[in-house]
Amino acid sequence: MKPLATPTIEEIERYKEIKARPERVLPIVDEPLCVDGKYSYGIPYPRSEEETNDLEKIKTNYDLLFIKDDVFNQEQIEIFDNHEWTHTQHGSYNYLIPPDGVDGEQFINNVKIAAKTIPNVPLMDFLIFDTIQAVRELDPNAQFTYFHGIWYTVQNKIHVGDQIHRDFHRIMAGWTCLYHLAGTSGETLFFDDYIPDPNKKPSKVVDFKQGRRILFPGYYSHRADIPVPGDTRAIAVVRFQIKTVLNEQIFAKTPGLENKYDLNNINQ
Repeated sequence: MKPLATPTIEEIERYKEIKARPERVLPIVDEPLCVDGKYSYGIPYPRSEEETNDLEKIKTNYDLLFIKDDVFNQEQIEIFDNHEWTHTQHGSYNYLIPPDGVDGEQFINNVKIAAKTIPNVPLMDFLIFDTIQAVRELDPNAQFTYFHGIWYTVQNKIHVGDQIHRDFHRIMAGWTCLYHLAGTSGETLFFDDYIPDPNKKPSKVVDFKQGRRILFPGYYSHRADIPVPGDTRAIAVVRFQIKTVLNEQIFAKTPGLENKYDLNNINQ
């Protein structure tokens, strides 16, 4: 792991100022567009007003946060450590999976082809393969029904700060596999709910550790804490939908929704 750079006085002061800010929640609906009774977040996910209201009710079931360490070998760590991370760097790839699902090998072959067309996204095929393995360790019968993409995000002296958000803006069987790629700091914070509150405190803090993987339902409220001055925090998130017995526990802390949405029958 690369040592921290020596921060400037200005970077240290900026870090203190950002750490003192109250929590901010990314709105579920920001200046919503209504077309034929459907509301949109500004992205192609039309939803009803009722579903928007239900999104606000969802509470985090911490039993569905699955953490595993040391998922990278030494060669992979060196690749991430030596990669030139920039604050604008990201990569994404969307793959529509056939209705009857797809096996892991076919999935990876498609991803490898796509990875060659996206520059500066190290080890994308490995991260997706590891995601498949992580899910099937929990449920060998899990079926991947849609792949929403993989994103690399970087926080450093240029790009810092994050607000409470969710990775999915519809109620579906959306899951996230988050990887700590490079860095030494910048915890991943989880919150009980999505209700805006400047005094909101995280209910679970997952320390940043290179090689750590966090698997969880993607619309549970979370955010990244900022890295300490001189550090660069690089992560990747893999987002996907699955049919699995795990979906039955997503609304365990939100009575009233568990019988309202059959997540195994909702697809993109």
